[in-house]
Amino acid sequence: MTPLESMKIRLGIRAEDEDPLLMLYLEDAHAFILGYTNRKVIPAALNSTWVNVAINLYGRRGMEGESKRTIGDVSRVAETLPTNIQMLLNNWRLGRVLQFHARA
Repeated sequence: MTPLESMKIRLGIRAEDEDPLLMLYLEDAHAFILGYTNRKVIPAALNSTWVNVAINLYGRRGMEGESKRTIGDVSRVAETLPTNIQMLLNNWRLGRVLQFHARA
């Protein structure tokens, strides 16, 4: 199953008219995961997490740049990255070598 198909099933979307928008969120999630983990390719074990990050971004649409929105008595807080997703991604982070000095 492709990430797009998985995302549509989880969101309950059957129509194809939202596919371009969903693909943009998948691309953004892909770039985010690569940057966060310092990798060049997303490991297959993170495919589900990739979809979950895209769903998180999709759920925050319309709240770009906001951390909290209140309308009447209803408040909505936008989590940057849910803790469970952050914990999964932390296990896949690679360190960076900034400078290396070989000793003879």
